[in-house]
Amino acid sequence: MAAEAFRSRIGSALANRDFAEVETAFREYASLHPEDHEYLVGAAGQLLRYDKGPLAGELLVSLAQTLLEKGDVD
Repeated sequence: MAAEAFRSRIGSALANRDFAEVETAFREYASLHPEDHEYLVGAAGQLLRYDKGPLAGELLVSLAQTLLEKGDVD
């Protein structure tokens, strides 16, 4: 799936408050495109608007782990 399709999927899930789908799409996208970490951090930040801080934290930790595993740690 292309990056733009994942971004659309995450955005739609956020708009619909489908947090299970946000989590699924985020994790899939992060595993395939961790280099787009700026977008992913922003998407996780949007979860705070819905009082989903713990989920945002989990997703950011998983992104950090993926970046470390892939050696992309600037």
